Amino acid sequence: MLPRRYLPVAVVTAVASYVVWSLARGANDFSGRGVISLIAVALFWLSVMALAAYAVQAGVDRYRDRE
Repeated sequence: MLPRRYLPVAVVTAVASYVVWSLARGANDFSGRGVISLIAVALFWLSVMALAAYAVQAGVDRYRDRE
């Protein structure tokens, strides 16, 4: 179960890593483009999965509260 306090961190990380990923994809003038893209995409997908896990957990908690 993910603590609620990490939700804003996951959102900010998803947005920031997507921006970095997009910028790295379009840039052709530096040699570390592949490494930066790999790190950014990994952070992006991990943060999206954390958001999905939080949404699922919130749905389960709502379902349990109804019974």
